[in-house]
Amino acid sequence: MKLIPSTDNSIEPRGSIGKQSCGIVFWQKTGFLRHCNKLGLQSIVTLITKKYTPTKVETDGECYFIEFENDKNKILFLTLKNKNGTRNYFIYGEAHTAYVDEDFHLKTLDIIAFISKQIGTRFFVNDATGYLENREKAIAPFIKAANEALHQGLGLNAGHDLDLVNLEYFHQSIPNLLEVSIGHALICDSLYYGLENTIQLYKRCLK
Repeated sequence: MKLIPSTDNSIEPRGSIGKQSCGIVFWQKTGFLRHCNKLGLQSIVTLITKKYTPTKVETDGECYFIEFENDKNKILFLTLKNKNGTRNYFIYGEAHTAYVDEDFHLKTLDIIAFISKQIGTRFFVNDATGYLENREKAIAPFIKAANEALHQGLGLNAGHDLDLVNLEYFHQSIPNLLEVSIGHALICDSLYYGLENTIQLYKRCLK
């Protein structure tokens, strides 16, 4: 796949993306700018629609919102961004995959690779949930911090970006965890499972 993992916003043409915290952000590698006009972007969306059969595609003329499984949380956003005030544009997209399931996260990566192959360019990918690709590597800094906290006699709480996908493994890997604070993911899940059931699902991850 022509995807380049990155958390470095200095390589983004306007330096405005930064660290992603809710899923996947991706942008076309500059220097290989093709299909970077409205008609080209429209053709890319058509190819995605034929291959991945989304349930809905909406546009305001500048941006495309590609929805899957009739789920408003499973939306791939695509648009064109201007490169440093020039006449050159590049493809930019994002998907808030940290708040849905692993399948949609992996599908998004597959779609990015598909676009890359179709137009023959590379994409930088800023993936907030590296846990899905290598959970041992993703959790290593947290284990190190937890051990230091234990050594210093500090209690340890956790929050942000924990969900039903990663909570059980996180808890098992950090035995001195005292408390977790989960808001956004829990409320999102409760829209599908109900609040009482969702709370039980999260509590089960902590047993």
